[in-house]
Amino acid sequence: MFHAIHEDATGARDGYISYRIKLAWTSVVPQRELEVVELIALDAKTYRDLWGYCLGLDLIDTISFRTGQVDEPLRWLVADARTFQVRGLSDYLWARLLDVPRALAARDYLSPGDLVFELRDDFLPDNSRCYRLYVAAGRGEVGCATDSPDPALVLSAADLAAAYLGGVSFRTLAAAGRVRELRPGAVALADSMFAAEAPPYCDVLAGQPLASRQTHRAAQ
Repeated sequence: MFHAIHEDATGARDGYISYRIKLAWTSVVPQRELEVVELIALDAKTYRDLWGYCLGLDLIDTISFRTGQVDEPLRWLVADARTFQVRGLSDYLWARLLDVPRALAARDYLSPGDLVFELRDDFLPDNSRCYRLYVAAGRGEVGCATDSPDPALVLSAADLAAAYLGGVSFRTLAAAGRVRELRPGAVALADSMFAAEAPPYCDVLAGQPLASRQTHRAAQ
């Protein structure tokens, strides 16, 4: 296992990458694959520098990465975006809202709105009720009340949790029949309120100890 540490202009460590190099022989020609095990960067520049370090290594035929983002910027970092291939998708991040009003009040929202929805929760029946979520304009104040009738949307606890993380839109859930719109425009309103600046991402290897054999210092 190899590790490269990135430092900013002040010498503070702001990212690292851990990787392996696999060697396979095809006839008499060696094929080398660089497998990125973990890449952690505090900002976009560090991300680009760490990937640039990998892309600049000599005698590497392919680079693989198992924990990329859904909208992985690496596709647009390489010289030819067509060389970037996705071989499979898996989810490593799950959410289950137990205290719905508290969870909704703790979340940030990109736009104001007033939305009433009916939640159906078979596992926690006490959560099955109507909720009113209102986000004040300008100040980002969020409130949630459970005594509001006449819902504009009906959805399950699983679908609310998925939308809560920003990984799927209400429009997509409605198209799949998982969200029912009772008032025209409610799906669009929910999407504008719950929209996330970036899709949810979780590196399942983060925080795990790694045995170090050799460490390189990445260029700033």
